[in-house]
Amino acid sequence: MIYIVNIFFSLLSLILVFNAPIEYSYTFCLLINVFFVIQNVLYFGLRKNKNLVGFQFLFMIAFYFTNFVYPVFYYPYNPHFSLFEYTFNEKIISYATAVAFMAYSFYMLGLLFMEKKWEEETFSLKPIDFEKFSKFFFRLTIVSFFLYLATGGHSALASEYSGGGDLIEKGISSYIYILFYVAIILLTIFIFKVQNNKNRIFYLFIACALMLFFVFLGSRTLPLALGVTLLVSYNNNQKKIPNVVFLSLIGFGALFLTFIMFARTVSFTDQAYLQSGLQRFEINSAWDLGMDLIINNRNLYTLIDFSNESSNTFGLTMLGGILSPIPFLQSFVCRFFEIPPDLIGSATFNTYLDFGAGSTFGLGTNVVSDVYLAFGVIGVVSFFLFFGWIVGKAEYYSKSNVYWNVVYFMFVSNSIFLCRSGYFDNLRPLIWALVITYLYNLRQSIKNKNTV
Repeated sequence: MIYIVNIFFSLLSLILVFNAPIEYSYTFCLLINVFFVIQNVLYFGLRKNKNLVGFQFLFMIAFYFTNFVYPVFYYPYNPHFSLFEYTFNEKIISYATAVAFMAYSFYMLGLLFMEKKWEEETFSLKPIDFEKFSKFFFRLTIVSFFLYLATGGHSALASEYSGGGDLIEKGISSYIYILFYVAIILLTIFIFKVQNNKNRIFYLFIACALMLFFVFLGSRTLPLALGVTLLVSYNNNQKKIPNVVFLSLIGFGALFLTFIMFARTVSFTDQAYLQSGLQRFEINSAWDLGMDLIINNRNLYTLIDFSNESSNTFGLTMLGGILSPIPFLQSFVCRFFEIPPDLIGSATFNTYLDFGAGSTFGLGTNVVSDVYLAFGVIGVVSFFLFFGWIVGKAEYYSKSNVYWNVVYFMFVSNSIFLCRSGYFDNLRPLIWALVITYLYNLRQSIKNKNTV
């Protein structure tokens, strides 16, 4: 039933794209909002698993804020706030909103195609010594964290958010940060599979302490990734979190992280930290709690508009993400083929369109327009159909395979910020996580053979 319903929404989304008004239409955008709400009420209401704690619900919320809130709840009343102060083609809003709905509908179609094949049997991960597993990732977390501190990464991060630094010039610390990010996410994935209660509590304490450390530096990406990973891991391995509790935690988390956004212009150790946050904390509506996502709606418009008026990039603006798993490969390819670095990512390309080459201020991107910029409507349909399928496959096989478990939880960790990144921008942590897990298992296998 639900699968048939979403085939209808997918076909409807295509009709909306090819019949979108050439001017901004409030009614058209509101109609898409209504379709999106109905689509998700039916999905979460009709599926067998009524528990909301997982990738799908988190991604749905993030996708909605990133693509559908602005044209209905901001543009008619306050169209030129924050990044929307920079000019963009406002005539593209209706069409771009329809493209975003199409992307989500085909993501859902791919997801449901996989869920349709799920059987009623239960799985458990193949026998793994989670005590040793978690101990290894804990050590890797601590080592990489202190290496990150030693290379000055934390200072660059704090300086960036206080307005005095340049993220581009972080050097080797950026690679160490990825190693640390992957290690601590892997640790949190398996924390609740550790049988020794003391060890589990200790690892949990360390993860929460490091989460707070990065919050006080002004970062919200890592703390949010850790927070949602811990919640979903606890829900899947310990006890189901009631939907009301989960929704309350999302609301509280949004409020807390919004406060951090206002307060992070000064150091946490500064006596004015709390005062700065309270003075600058200004929420005019509940929608403002998703401002970090909402402002990326402009990227949807600018990149789709460029693609329509000029040309698709045929994958060039996705090249950076594809090359990112191998250190220094991006810079090597750019030098060897004489490709300007601003052109290999939709975020840097988007910034280049407004500010030219070498800007230290970035406008960011949007996962829908990242794909559209490269391959147009056909690309959006095929890429998001595949994305839904791979998410569904990862969740299904995560119950019986440690590698699929890693894949699924890496998606979970990035479920909120994925919408404001490029399609392949998170390939690096995913590949690194799989490689590290494989090398650990290979080492254990060799050790076991030698012992025998």
